[in-house]
Parts: sequence; C-alpha cells; structure tokens
Amino acid sequence: PRVEYIHTKYHPHSNRPPRLDKVEEFQAQTGPNATLSSDDKPWSPFSSRDDFELAEWILESGINQGDINALLTMMTKQGGQVPLFWNHRELIAMWKKATHLHTTFESTTFTVPLKGEDYKFTVYHRDLWAWTLDILQDPLLAPYLNWDAQ
Repeated sequence: PRVEYIHTKYHPHSNRPPRLDKVEEFQAQTGPNATLSSDDKPWSPFSSRDDFELAEWILESGINQGDINALLTMMTKQGGQVPLFWNHRELIAMWKKATHLHTTFESTTFTVPLKGEDYKFTVYHRDLWAWTLDILQDPLLAPYLNWDAQ
C-alpha cells in the first residue's frame, strides 16, 4: 500500500495537537536559518579557504612527506599564493590544531576468544557525550534539531 499521509502524534505533555501531513509536503519544522557572520571562519585554524582546500587535497591524495615539501616549495618558487604552512611539519601542526576544535576519535582494542584462538580488534570511536555537545553547539545544525517528543 502507498503511504500518502504522515501522522505525527506529540507527547501528551507537549500540549500539541496531532498533525496529518501529505508525504510530498512533509518536512521537519525548523527555526530560522543559521547564517555565519563575516567574522566566522569555518576553515579555521587555516588562514583561508584556499589553504584549507589545499591541505584537504594533500591529505586525500595521500602523497608522502617529501612530495608535500616539494609541492609547497614549487608553489613558493612559482610566485603563487603561499599557504600558512610551508612544509609537511607545518601542515601536520595545522591539522593538529584543527583536531582540538571537535571531539577526537579514540581507539580501543579488545580481544575475542574463538575456538581456542584470541582475535584482536581495534575500534575507533568518539565520546558520545562530547560529540553530542559538538552537534548541539554547532550554529549551522542547531536550528534543525527537533526537541519535541513524537
């Protein structure tokens, strides 16, 4: 059967009447759109968006330390825009600064015995409480969080 309507029942203590919405028109009810002021720099701690995009490209391309240094030296010699980081060591320092802005991943290794052998597994995770606080304090995500029990 085709669902044509979405019936939303709120928690009785919310004192909100039930809603019936057409599937095509249903969308989360949000507050006003969050906008970043001109002073906000989502690419922080990088000095510019270009620096961030270059660092991101270097990270995703997986080039080695020597090639990173050669690339940055060549950019400087060509008279191009010189990023705030000028070698591999500086780039790593910038990424480390960026990791302190959000909840970092932790690793936990556990052992599982199976048929007389021990198997080790490493799991990467974030502290759930700290990660939730990151989301709640993000001005771009906060308006989309729905606090009403349904």
